[in-house]
Amino acid sequence: MTDTFGPVSLSELMFFTSRAAFGAGCSYGVAEDVATVAIWLAKQGIDPTGPLAKALDTVFDNPSSMKLQKNELEGQIKLSAKSGSVTSAICAGVIASDQLALINGDERREIRVEHVDSPALAKAFVKALAPTGAMINCSASEDINNPQIGDLTISTNQVVQLDNGQIRTALNDHHNILVSQSGWAGILKHFKNSLVEATEASRLSGAGAGLVDTD
Repeated sequence: MTDTFGPVSLSELMFFTSRAAFGAGCSYGVAEDVATVAIWLAKQGIDPTGPLAKALDTVFDNPSSMKLQKNELEGQIKLSAKSGSVTSAICAGVIASDQLALINGDERREIRVEHVDSPALAKAFVKALAPTGAMINCSASEDINNPQIGDLTISTNQVVQLDNGQIRTALNDHHNILVSQSGWAGILKHFKNSLVEATEASRLSGAGAGLVDTD
């Protein structure tokens, strides 16, 4: 018996991961970023469900902080959890990407995120959310499926614009993506938290599937 689920399409992957992120406690904007990263990882030939499900667990259960403080010294922007706890890879990736957009092209500056629960996943966020054509160097190199707590250092070079024809991905069929059953189950667990329980009042107001076609 294999741990394979699917196939799913990129649209389905985006739909479920964005709502799973919201169900885990992420804001709407961050939830959209999570979905963007899921698509980016899939296009690299990497199953995004397992790493993202683990990261959403840390957000939902609160062992990893989603709030960072910023300090800047001698050209280095340092981001660390306000509580002194482990930094969520989701938060680290989103905020580092925002900071990267501000310093993009300035080779004298770098970003350092401390004590990240999955530096490799945070690196994926930076890569997926970076300004188009940005040349980025990230220090994380560990297996994204076996995260180790550590720091992430990000630097950038001058922006290079790329033609779309130059971009190659490992994904050839956007409607035939296979993911792990355990990873998909982890996504669905948080997805269900984004659903609103139906009530008699909501049904009367038109929520849910309509029984009468009024088109």
